[in-house]
Amino acid sequence: MPRPNMSAKRIPQILDAAMLVFSRNGLQSAKLEEVALAAGVSKATIYLYFKSKDDLISALMKRFFEQNMDVLHHLRQTEGDFRQVLMEWIDQTEEVLAENDVFVAIGLEFYSFAGRDAQAKEMVRGFFLEYQQLLTEMIETALLKKRKPTDIAPQIAFGLITQFEGANLIGSLIKWEPGLYSKMKTNMGLLLDGAGL
Repeated sequence: MPRPNMSAKRIPQILDAAMLVFSRNGLQSAKLEEVALAAGVSKATIYLYFKSKDDLISALMKRFFEQNMDVLHHLRQTEGDFRQVLMEWIDQTEEVLAENDVFVAIGLEFYSFAGRDAQAKEMVRGFFLEYQQLLTEMIETALLKKRKPTDIAPQIAFGLITQFEGANLIGSLIKWEPGLYSKMKTNMGLLLDGAGL
């Protein structure tokens, strides 16, 4: 009898373990043996699915950024006032990140890795371009509803992204000081006020 294909179970199991190990120990310092132990598999099993540690890191980055894009695509489909939708998303994100520093830690690891690896850099760049495009489309729709010109939408999207990602970076360094996201939302509000949103 043929052996069952365990890929559907093993790959997420290994990626989940890698996320925990890499966020705790760093991408460079973490060993595949640690990932295998956390996943409850042998190191040889990891090599069945991933050619190398870098291949595992790339797969984890791909999943991480795809999950973030899924959230943003869902956000784009949300009905309602753009500002309200954006602020509710920020509130939800703040709750998730405050309770689970693994996401921020692994994100920082990915940015650091992208500084040293061309393929990773291209993946991060692609994520941010798509991220900006989605926000730009949402802003254009909001501006059109208010009968305002849309040519400034890409700059507004870029400003919102830099404020959001900057707050996440600062938050990771100061352990989510109370009021951090409130300050960011105030600054975003000022940017949106200036655009008539």
